[in-house]
Amino acid sequence: MKIPKYEPYVIAIPSYKRPVLIYKKTLATLAQHLGPIPPIPIFVFLANDEELAEYQSAWPQEFPLQKTAVKFVIGQKGLKNQRNYIMDYFAAYTNIVQMDDDIDDILELVIPEKHLSGKRPNRGNRLKPIQNLHQFVINAFDKCRSVAAHILGIYPVPNAYFMTPTQTTDLRFIVGPMFGVINRQDTRLRLTTNEKENVERTLKYFTLDGRVLRYNNITVATRYFKTMGGMQASQRTSARRANALRAAEYLHKLYPNFTKIHLDKKSGWPEIKFITTKLTMNTNKTHTPAANNKTIKHIKLSKAMLGTRKKTRSN
Repeated sequence: MKIPKYEPYVIAIPSYKRPVLIYKKTLATLAQHLGPIPPIPIFVFLANDEELAEYQSAWPQEFPLQKTAVKFVIGQKGLKNQRNYIMDYFAAYTNIVQMDDDIDDILELVIPEKHLSGKRPNRGNRLKPIQNLHQFVINAFDKCRSVAAHILGIYPVPNAYFMTPTQTTDLRFIVGPMFGVINRQDTRLRLTTNEKENVERTLKYFTLDGRVLRYNNITVATRYFKTMGGMQASQRTSARRANALRAAEYLHKLYPNFTKIHLDKKSGWPEIKFITTKLTMNTNKTHTPAANNKTIKHIKLSKAMLGTRKKTRSN
């Protein structure tokens, strides 16, 4: 199903077996930042008719969002399938913000002026709820177009000490809880794995465009892997960890020049780390085309290496 292009953006939330939690988390967060009648449409994508009935009946009394602000859509079961369905559902070039259903808040970095200099300038950093979410998203999509990127993301974890007031366009992780895309119904961007789908998406956009835009001063409060429902509903932790390892090995095989596998010492959870040269721009400075050209050249070389690796072995 195709729908008309929305301006300036739409919000899409894939959700599975969280008919109560989504109202307490992401939808409540959006009501807090966008008001009871948001200026943009919100879509919640569900797996089937049974889920739809549960979510509709779970709508809380005196909820801060008006019912007309949220549209429930029956998509497909499975995270990668649902993400692909969302890409097909919206018209080409629609600005889409995708959010997980368990977000507690959207935060921005605050750096006290007195801590801007000194031996440990990050020590005074703190996080606060984002002041104007709507305007941030509008500006972020404008920036995305100005740097010729089609995906934008935020800092992966809410840790003010390590966050910076910068935007980057090199290969950095675009996390799944909140990201934006300028929609392209391009088969090269279709996801093929549930685990590490956010890593796969980052790599697909980067190898296609030569850049991904990330705001290192914006983040979300959420609980990775710990909230009931979602992907946790369909498999145990041990099984999901095994699937995560298989996904990591699969992605590393596809993108050996950009990735390496890392096993977390505490959790044993397999992670993908990116290999890249850093290209950073301050939020107050203009992005230079020269830096972009350097990045594109690097990606073209890497794609060529990926494409000829198998052929070279056969010779």
